Amino acid sequence: LMSPSVVEDRQLREKLALRRLEEVLQCQQRERVDTTFCRQCLFCRYTVHGNRSQLIHHLYLIHRLNLGSPDNMVFVTEYIDILSDMIRRNQCLYCEEYFADNRALMEHMRIMQHREVNPKNVLYDKFYVINYLELGKKWLEVLAEDFEDTLATFADSDEEAEEESWNEWEEEDVEDEQTYVCLLCDKSFQEVPLLLQHMLKQHHFHFSEFLENERMDFYERIKFVNFIRKKCHDFVCFICGKDDLRSSDALKKHLSEKSEEQMKQLPGREKWNKEEYLQPTYENDLLLTVLDEIGGFVDGPVEEVHP
Repeated sequence: LMSPSVVEDRQLREKLALRRLEEVLQCQQRERVDTTFCRQCLFCRYTVHGNRSQLIHHLYLIHRLNLGSPDNMVFVTEYIDILSDMIRRNQCLYCEEYFADNRALMEHMRIMQHREVNPKNVLYDKFYVINYLELGKKWLEVLAEDFEDTLATFADSDEEAEEESWNEWEEEDVEDEQTYVCLLCDKSFQEVPLLLQHMLKQHHFHFSEFLENERMDFYERIKFVNFIRKKCHDFVCFICGKDDLRSSDALKKHLSEKSEEQMKQLPGREKWNKEEYLQPTYENDLLLTVLDEIGGFVDGPVEEVHP
């Protein structure tokens, strides 16, 4: 009889498992070193150009979808294909319930905190290396490990120049609800170029030029934006650090009195390049969705832009 308790059977099982493990590790290594991966996020318009781990970290960091550490994953492209197909079919990744449309699905996942895949679905066993390494240990145990420990290394090594949190998912075709809020006031715009032009003309703040001159990668851009948002929220000048303004009006007046040259004297990296600023200051901050594209927008002043 074929049974793990039979010596010959167990030896055969172990031999086949070892062969499979070798294939899995080879595939994982190829995925780790591959820098040609290109894929749009499941939930937003951010597109990864580089390594698969960037997408996994993005899904967790921006959308709080915890798939686990990329170091523990394999066959990532196939995994993402499955999840992407579920989203297209308006199916919840966790409870696997179907919804009438994308908006209903996203609202459900946000309210119910369904921020991981179905833990009882054995389909996902294939995508976690632990299932090939240790008999009896499943990927759920790996998922419980501290995933955030890998984020700092990833952010520091990301060479590519992300988007809504779970609270800010929107249908991409609802253009009238897509607004980008100014970093220095409460004005909002439906197009990024208009926002950039407003910040330049009204606030003398050449945002895109600073991003390019500093050669910021995507996650550094997130930190910089959230740094400014946080300082403005606390009524603190992000330029000079003045912290006794006590109101948004006082802060706006203070910033308006700065010259164009003073608005170029932005704080050094030691002020804003901190892990704490990876967390969005506000929900629905759609400016985070296009930070990797900022360098491609024209932000010179145009006549139709009104402060």
